[in-house]
Amino acid sequence: MAELSGWVPSVAIVSGPSFAGHASIAGFSDFVISTPGSSIGMGGPPMVEAALGISLTPNELAGSEMHELSGGIDLLVADEHEAIAAAKRYLSFQIDHERGEPASDAALIADLVPETGPYDMRPVISALVDQNSFFELRPAFARSAITGFARLNGRSIGLIASQPNKNAGLIDESAATKITRFVEQCDAYDFPIVSLIDSEGCVTTWPGEENDGPVTEPGVNRWHSRAVMAHQHRSVPLLSVQVGKARDLAGHVFAGSPNARALPLQSLAWPTTEIGHVDGFSTIRNRNAFDDVIDPGETRERMMRLLAHLPSRTEQRARQLQKKHPIDTW
Repeated sequence: MAELSGWVPSVAIVSGPSFAGHASIAGFSDFVISTPGSSIGMGGPPMVEAALGISLTPNELAGSEMHELSGGIDLLVADEHEAIAAAKRYLSFQIDHERGEPASDAALIADLVPETGPYDMRPVISALVDQNSFFELRPAFARSAITGFARLNGRSIGLIASQPNKNAGLIDESAATKITRFVEQCDAYDFPIVSLIDSEGCVTTWPGEENDGPVTEPGVNRWHSRAVMAHQHRSVPLLSVQVGKARDLAGHVFAGSPNARALPLQSLAWPTTEIGHVDGFSTIRNRNAFDDVIDPGETRERMMRLLAHLPSRTEQRARQLQKKHPIDTW
């Protein structure tokens, strides 16, 4: 399984108790689907009871519902039938379609982003990509960032986006980890990446609950750099759209650092983009980083036209004589 990582797409469906080696097989997989009541853990209830004297059911010990929130699985579905359908849909993105239809609200995409205040990025994504094509991964984990696969005029793409209605799209350790793994996954299997950015930046301190005070996350210098490193080593093209803010290093986490290797192939901005800087670090991304400032309604067409000039995934994979790299298991 470790050798297959990044070379052959792998899917695990966990639909019951799964412990020890079986749990490891799921952990090695690119895409992990599970059903309610299932469990994934390294030590089962008998081992826990023998060691600690605590009697737990498999689901109480290592339930898939817990893993959904903590990022241990990619998708929780209702039952095995939905799990098989999800596996088929995930694998379907390995093949491009000849063309795709725009969403019914594609022309109204600008109306989905208010001038001020939080908003949900998912309707913006749905309006940009082909109708009903967005397939989100890890939706309940690190909710300030969105990752998933979609199609643009039939072409399979990976999509990364800020989620402004969750802590202003701030990037914490979990969000950076989520983005990093997805960039590696797209690069390993030659998916072009589309990135939608509206984030207040990387966070080291979260506002606390009423009596607990602020919560400080250590390691900001290392976990945000994992995403930047993943972009630096990717070879697939990235098309970025700054929808709103990209404070401090947010633009780098979502689109890579501006250098010859990791620069977005196309960097667009909407009129809702904020160019002003709130601190000295923000000056590393400014209006000179954009190829164009466009009407939001042009975004889909601009991206489709650029993708049409690039080799298809089928052509790219046919040229691939060896795998680029494994995919981070987390």
